[in-house]
Order: sequence, then C-alpha cells, then structure tokens
Amino acid sequence: ALKCYEDKKFRNKVVKLIKGSDIGISTIELDSKTVQKFEAYSKLPPSIYDLIKEKNNLNNNFFDNNVLMTSNNESSDSESIKVYLKVFALYKMNESEETITFDLEDESDGTQRLFEMGGYWIDALDNGEILIIDELDRSLNSDISTYLIKEFNDKAANQNNAQLIVTTHDTTFLDREIFNQDQVWLMQKDSNNSTKLYSLLDFKIREDESLQKGYLKGRYGAMPFVSGLDS
Repeated sequence: ALKCYEDKKFRNKVVKLIKGSDIGISTIELDSKTVQKFEAYSKLPPSIYDLIKEKNNLNNNFFDNNVLMTSNNESSDSESIKVYLKVFALYKMNESEETITFDLEDESDGTQRLFEMGGYWIDALDNGEILIIDELDRSLNSDISTYLIKEFNDKAANQNNAQLIVTTHDTTFLDREIFNQDQVWLMQKDSNNSTKLYSLLDFKIREDESLQKGYLKGRYGAMPFVSGLDS
C-alpha cells in the first residue's frame, strides 16, 4: 500500500493486475492523513508503547504493515508524521461514469489477498526474481489463481525470466494449459511422517491424458490419507 501511494507507475501496474483478474474493481485509491508522533500507537499496551518511543529514530523509516512513520518536512510541527492507512476499491457502474467506493478492509478475503500479493507479483516480473507463495489457492478463486500463474508463463508479461514457486491443494491446476508436466512436483508423506518430493516427469503419461483425473485416481501418489474414512 505504501509503495502504491508513493509510486504512481507502480500503482497503475497493481490496478492493471487487479483489473485483469476480472473481479469488477476499476481502480484503487489511497488516503493519507497527518497525525502526531506515536498517536497511531497510543492504544498499545504501555510497555510496548514506551518501547516504540524509546527505540524509534525519526531519521529512519518505521514500518508496521500499512503504517509509515517518517519525519514530515512539510509541517512546521516537528512532532508530526504521516500515516498512510486506508486503501479503497472503486467499482464503476455499468454504462455509467458513476463509481461506488468500498474500504478494502470491507472486501472479501480473496480481494484483500489479491491486493496483498499484487505488489510481490509485479516486483518479481519486473526484476526477474523468484517468487514463492505458500497455498496460492487460499481465499482465491481458481480462475484468479490461474490468471496469476499464466502471467509468469506469458513471455510478454515475463520478459525477465522471473520464476514462480507455489504450493497448492487445488487439483484444477493439474492442467497442461496452466502447468507443463515438468513444472509439477508432488509431495508424499510416508508412514513415518517423512515427506518425499518427486516430479510428475517420473511417470509416463500420455499427452491426451488428464493430469487431474490421473492424480485423483491415485496414479501419481501424493494422495492424503484420512484415518477411518473407509470405515
């Protein structure tokens, strides 16, 4: 959120990513306000509040989630700081210029997570970095997750050879239009609770065979075992 506030070009990229996911958001806006130093933390337990006051050096940035504490040269009050707190999602009405605004905090977990991950996604693609996401499918619709994955497989979007590593329980990703066979690794937990990692390339799979159906039929292993399920 802070980078979106300070970097308009970066914010436009985040908006483009969100719009591409087709969840109805037309753009985002960020709101800032000036408060007194440490006012944002005044409701913390006294011991923590005092520790922050003691350790904070106003010559350095102090970050806490979406809160940025810096000295404010624009203000005559040396004790004032800027705090960026609110992100708003704007929805454009059909065939109208009218928009409806929602606080991002009131949006679904999936929309919040998409915004949360968007910056990392863009940084990785822009800089050719490795992005690791645990449980990509958490709170996200499969279509949105697929859209995000395909951004990495798209040479036009991924010109710097960024790499995406994700874990997931969503078997719909076992689709050759999303992942090639050599991109899929499976995890099998043994009876002694050790975990084995192996490639889907270890199996001879026909090109016309559905990877998802093959997995669900147990052909590749890595199936969860639920005690007592068959009893």
